Amino acid sequence: MSEAKRILEMLEDKKITVEEAERLLSALGESEKKEKAKKAHWFKVRVFEGNQQKPKVKIDLPLGLVKVLAKMGMKFSGKIPKSVTEKLQEKGINIDLENLDSLDIDELINEIASYGPLHIVDIEDGENKVEVIIE
Repeated sequence: MSEAKRILEMLEDKKITVEEAERLLSALGESEKKEKAKKAHWFKVRVFEGNQQKPKVKIDLPLGLVKVLAKMGMKFSGKIPKSVTEKLQEKGINIDLENLDSLDIDELINEIASYGPLHIVDIEDGENKVEVIIE
């Protein structure tokens, strides 16, 4: 049951006054606004060369688009040649997209977004740097 519904039921049962219900609903709304503000909306990739402060490659994708692209990619997962999946498995990369569905993609991306701004990967090789960020 939602928090708002619970507050309204307490009001209906005369456990709280109208003023108390109004205060609780207002506080609930503020809390929900803060939660939304924390949620990430962008998938960002930055590639820096040398000691440059400005990235040579800058990719910003809305997470909603990432969901769509991931779901589209799943439709083509059966088209990946067996030789490619075998080579990836030799390197320790197991791609099992057959057991993944669009709900899993939604759940995964929503979960990642709920963590708010997050550096997923920072890779440096001494000269160059790659950042993958959810923001």
